[in-house]
Amino acid sequence: MEPAIAQGVVLKGRQDGDVRVLREYPEFWKIPYVVDPSREENQILVSAGMIPRIEAKTSAGVIMFPTGPEDSSEIAKEYGLTLHTRDTLIRLPVSPDVSVSMRTRVNEFSGPGIEPVIIDGETQIVSKIRDTRVHLSSVDLVSEYERLVTGGLEEVPSRKFRLVTKFPFSYRAIPSFIRSRAFRAPDAVTELTEDKLSPVECLRVVFLASLVVAAGRAIPRIAFWRKGKSHALAITHDVETRLGLEEGAAHDTKHDGRLIFDSFENKVERVGRCKSRLESICKKEVRGFRSPLLQHGRELLGALGKAGYMYDSSAPSWEPLSPTSFRPHGVGTVFPFFVLGMLEIPVSLPQDHQLIRVSGLNTSEAVDELFRVSQWIRGVGGACVLLIHPDYEFGQPENTEEYYRLLEKFKSDPKCGILTLGELAQWWTHRANARIETHNGNLSIQYGDKDRPGDLELELVTGYDRDGFKVSRLDSPEIASRHGGIRKEEEFS
Repeated sequence: MEPAIAQGVVLKGRQDGDVRVLREYPEFWKIPYVVDPSREENQILVSAGMIPRIEAKTSAGVIMFPTGPEDSSEIAKEYGLTLHTRDTLIRLPVSPDVSVSMRTRVNEFSGPGIEPVIIDGETQIVSKIRDTRVHLSSVDLVSEYERLVTGGLEEVPSRKFRLVTKFPFSYRAIPSFIRSRAFRAPDAVTELTEDKLSPVECLRVVFLASLVVAAGRAIPRIAFWRKGKSHALAITHDVETRLGLEEGAAHDTKHDGRLIFDSFENKVERVGRCKSRLESICKKEVRGFRSPLLQHGRELLGALGKAGYMYDSSAPSWEPLSPTSFRPHGVGTVFPFFVLGMLEIPVSLPQDHQLIRVSGLNTSEAVDELFRVSQWIRGVGGACVLLIHPDYEFGQPENTEEYYRLLEKFKSDPKCGILTLGELAQWWTHRANARIETHNGNLSIQYGDKDRPGDLELELVTGYDRDGFKVSRLDSPEIASRHGGIRKEEEFS
């Protein structure tokens, strides 16, 4: 028998800011939802904060994601539970061979009426209050998203870096062997683990898995990439095709490391001047930007938007040693995301500079490490964004064979959608502007871009267990319609 479809998701929170962050999760998965206090009884209520007992009884299902320790304590008091808080590493499966993980603080609820429904070893991730439809998360999705993504965008320059940028000459005037010696972390490559590279994916899995378990029905979503592709690749800082020669992105007017210290107005003028100059040279529109030293921040993104850019690709998912902060740093996700209307496409693969000059790997070892990380990104369906410097080691004749080995690995993968950064930005924006609609029990995709209908795919997430998500694709509108109104009266388990 075909799975029943969940009838709707309603988001709620005590603070507008909490709801704004909570919305990031269904927007990422492209799950139908509303933010509305008036709701029908057959909808799933997802809350950033405590829901009183009496209100919880009127919903088909309730999921509470506590926002802070005080909120967790309120939930425990309202439902007669005991609360235990600790810091730990949690790991959850996405599929039989792929997992996501993060280090976080968990607020575990216990009591005679508590049933764990999603666990990691002895750690309760989501629990259910027996004989009710109430589910409680031990993970604070709102605060952790703010910490990882919003906090990750704001990199604090080190005192050493501030001093160097105050020299009357560019830092590049310092001999490269001196810069390289001061900027080494030989053991850094061993720290490139999934909990550092992409902890946000763990938060996203917690959200979707909670929804699937609480609903007891299939959750519709929109696939990440085109039909037949499981992940994407964009090679940057190097040109391999004629199409690449015809697409350019700006890299600032000077590689002096001083961009982030400019005022907002000066940032707008500087990146705007860079855009105009490059467009006059290449005779094509410049839509993307990458700052020198991968410097980034909300103010810079705002300046790029005001200057007319479509996307930025300056923030690393994670890098062992940032040249700006002299610390490990990243935004914690391998997927594009929007900030202030600007699309940020993280540099998800470790760049050649970090692998070879910071970590001390040779080119063969660097390629192997890129393979390893890209396989994990492939498993979660992310975007592999590769940053190669053509004037560094991979550009040397003796290393050409290794570079070709790297490119051939991606090219030979039929599940890899190879795109330019501009194409990736267009696709993700196209997907973001689409939504799933239900009408008379039928599912359909409403396209925001009327010129590109029919290229997005519907999926059904039908379950979640120790092997990860159970997902089926709906290959045609007819199948989507067939899945619509079946078993609507089935009770939730």
